[in-house]
Amino acid sequence: MLISWVAIEECPSAPAEVLVISNPCVPARDEHLSLLRNGALASDVVWGHDWQNPVRLDLQLEDGSFAGADENGLAIFDAWGTRRWTLPGFPLKIVEGGLLAQLNERAVRVDSAGNITAAVEHLAESNSWSGAGYQRSNRVVEQMASSNLMWGTSFAADLGGSPSPIGTYIGFAPGFEQVRVAAVQDRGGFCKLGPEIPPLLEDSAPAAFAHYSNVRTAAKNWPGIAPRAPNEAGSCRAFIPSIYFDDLRAAVERQVPYDGPKTVRSVASLGLFPRRTDARKFAESIEGKAPLCQVFIDKPGLAAYAQGTSVFGTPDPPKNVFVHSDSRVYGRFLTAATIVHEALHNSTGMGDVLLPRSLIDISAEDLAKIDAQSGELDRVLREHSCAPPLFP
Repeated sequence: MLISWVAIEECPSAPAEVLVISNPCVPARDEHLSLLRNGALASDVVWGHDWQNPVRLDLQLEDGSFAGADENGLAIFDAWGTRRWTLPGFPLKIVEGGLLAQLNERAVRVDSAGNITAAVEHLAESNSWSGAGYQRSNRVVEQMASSNLMWGTSFAADLGGSPSPIGTYIGFAPGFEQVRVAAVQDRGGFCKLGPEIPPLLEDSAPAAFAHYSNVRTAAKNWPGIAPRAPNEAGSCRAFIPSIYFDDLRAAVERQVPYDGPKTVRSVASLGLFPRRTDARKFAESIEGKAPLCQVFIDKPGLAAYAQGTSVFGTPDPPKNVFVHSDSRVYGRFLTAATIVHEALHNSTGMGDVLLPRSLIDISAEDLAKIDAQSGELDRVLREHSCAPPLFP
């Protein structure tokens, strides 16, 4: 990660009655360029002092250099602030061998050495890596023009859009329930898409399994989800539709936990998506091809992820749940209500958007909180007597 930031140090003025003062403070207006690798500071340089007009970091080029703009125009520089070349304009998009830039009132193609190689007469709103424009229309490639092209719109954000040797691009795709998702098949380290069988939580993380077993026992023995639980105001049976409630305790009992962060199989191959989603199309999507460990990296507070679909040899009915094996996560977020929450995903096949909307008379306020943070559903289930309360 490359970060551009400004450090400003002010020095207090000496009181008028003081004749001699020793003040080591030196006023500073420094532009910093900092490079972070794996969360640690790799380098930090002061590359300017014009703190009111800092260089904006816009794009990363194919060779690993960066493109940015300030009031003087477009600049290409490395991670240590060394400027390679400048032009009087600003960057638009990355394309093969260079970038598209806006110079004065025209768009041009610029190579990696800063040479203008061609004018772009009709700049497409969506330019591919090769520079051609396209749009979706019955699978036909069509040219299209836009008079309102945003700066810094990089095609490197699409899978295969920037086949750079340094692998800086990431894939985006429309996920289920209208959620836009991102995925890379290799997150570095052990988190690389692979065929390995998911490890059972009991074998890979005994302490995490012990915690899971305790909270599942608490969930299973909670009288609120007993088959003969009363149907009265405030009860769990009055909150969860009977078609789902009747199977809830059985869904808790048949759940099988795996170690989520250590699972490198794809999300699709594990059936980790709603039942109403087309399995084949999801398996072909970017999200479907992502290793499950990526989900736990992207969402560090995620306690568990449940199977919702029976496909590709996964259990029928769905019963698998993938649990976070880090004590800092499961110790705080994995509760009996979480088990009930995940069991509902197993038994209903609904995702975090539709599941809460299937509940009876759930408030608009609670729905809004659940949409912002799915863990809020755990709280709602506790408050409707579907799981034991939390104790300090």
